[in-house]
Parts: sequence; C-alpha cells; structure tokens
Amino acid sequence: MSINNSILRSAGLTDKSIKFLIDENGEFNHTIHNDKHDDTLMLYGELSRFPERCPYCGFPMESNYYHNGTDEVRLSLPSTNGFKQELTLTKQRFQCLNCYGTCTSISPDFIENSKITKPLWKQIFDLAKQDISEKLIAHITRLSTSKVHVIISASASDYVTDTTQQLPNVVCIDEVKYRKGHFGFEILNGNTSEFIEIYPQRDNKSIRQYLSQFSLKNRQKVEIVVMDMNAGYQSPIRELFPNAIIVVDRFHIVQLAMKAVQSERIKIQRELSDNKHNRVYKLLKSNWKFFLKAERNIDTSNTKWWA
Repeated sequence: MSINNSILRSAGLTDKSIKFLIDENGEFNHTIHNDKHDDTLMLYGELSRFPERCPYCGFPMESNYYHNGTDEVRLSLPSTNGFKQELTLTKQRFQCLNCYGTCTSISPDFIENSKITKPLWKQIFDLAKQDISEKLIAHITRLSTSKVHVIISASASDYVTDTTQQLPNVVCIDEVKYRKGHFGFEILNGNTSEFIEIYPQRDNKSIRQYLSQFSLKNRQKVEIVVMDMNAGYQSPIRELFPNAIIVVDRFHIVQLAMKAVQSERIKIQRELSDNKHNRVYKLLKSNWKFFLKAERNIDTSNTKWWA
C-alpha cells in the first residue's frame, strides 16, 4: 500500500482509490516510444470507487448496484524530467438496480469529460503565473500550444479577483500585452516585484471598477504608486488611493527623452533629404546610437572625427 501511495505522490495525484499496476519486476511505469512525438512515461491503474448515489435517479448506490464491465481512459499527468506522463486507467462501470442507468467510477483528481487531470491543470497555471509564453508552457507540459491556450482561456473567464489580499505600501501599475492583440492592466508589489493582478481591461472605467473592489481601508495603506505618464490612469489612481503620491518611473522618463532626441534627429535628416550625399545627413543616420548614449559613457577627453 505504501508503494501505491508513493506512486500517487510522484504523479501528483491524491485519490487513494486509484490502484496502480506493478509488474513482477516491481516496475510501475513504462516508456512508450513514438517516432513523431516525445517518448511517454505510461502508468497503468484501476479505479473501482462507486458513487454514493445514482447520478440519474438519486437512489443510494450502496449494495444497490452490480458491476457492468469497465471503461479504459488515457489521462494526461504533469510532465516529469522532461517526459510526457500519462495514466491508462481502467474504470469500473456500475448499473443502478433502481433505474438501470449506468455510470463509471469518479475521482476528485480528474475533470469530467476531459483527459487533462487536475494536477496537470495546476501545473499549467503555476507556470502561467511565472509570466512565460503559452508556447513555453506547452513545451514544458508536453501539450500542444492550442490546448494550453484553451485551458488558460477557459479558466480565465471563471477567474475572480482576490480583493481580500493586503496591498503593499508601494504598488507599480502599467499596461501589459497578455495575449496577441489583447492589452490589460497590471499591478505589482513595488517592494518585491511580484504580480498582484493582471486585469484583462485597461480603460479608465474598468480600472476604476477593478480597484474599487479593494476596501477603502486597504487602499489607504498604499503610500506610493509608481506608473508611467498615462494621463488616463492618474484620475482613478488619485481618487482610489487617497493617501498615495504618484511617482513616474525612470524608465518612462528616459524613454520619453530618447524618443524626443530621435524625433529631432529624424527631423533634421528630413530637412537634408534632398541631398542624401550631404555629410551631416550621413553622420546623423549612421551614428544614431551616439545620440542615445548616457553622458557618463561619452569620452570628452579625446576628440573624435567622423568621416
């Protein structure tokens, strides 16, 4: 029994009703080679737990059923050591003696009408929290990118914001591209750089609606809000964080300055565009990186001539 529990833990499962098949050599998993895909570690098991009540008539199933054959399903488990891991499970089928309806064994580790197990579902979302692409998540879990996308999108629609979590005294906000063609609003812990939330909308009304879900007492604890120079964010931030001061982060200040320098350089180039053989035009175009250098990185002790 202890070996069965060890296999359960290694597979990320919790239901002790699942009994794994161990061969005479003591092996419980086997490698299945596939020419087109990665090798798969396959486990084999049985599940014979009967439901407490018939799902059709509600009649108590205890001693009011008989075995009606088995069903075999192939379920995906969390990947391990770079291998795709699956479970071939033989599930007992029962027939109710009251309505003669049939049903199969169920387990809290599995999702109805899905080959994706709950442990694998959890692995996908633990990886998604690390702010990595769906393509990389698919590679790690040995699933298709489209399957990972469907799983994340389906769960995102059911997501509920945890407004009971305590906000830090410093928060950072910005817009973020969380999916191709889709932008949202992100809020981070300014002390630890950890994500607090990625909200799938970025308009003023949606941001106000999202932040107002946190209690006033919670929002009053925020002392500093770090953000870019987006004027649309400033109005709800000042209103919903009454005790906070707004700090424009250095990245966006430097970015704005760099854009201004680039814009001025291009403007001068265009004025000289009639004569592209002009020496000044060539210097401005070929040495554009020089104008973006930090002052401390410019050697002022030696004169440099450009051809």
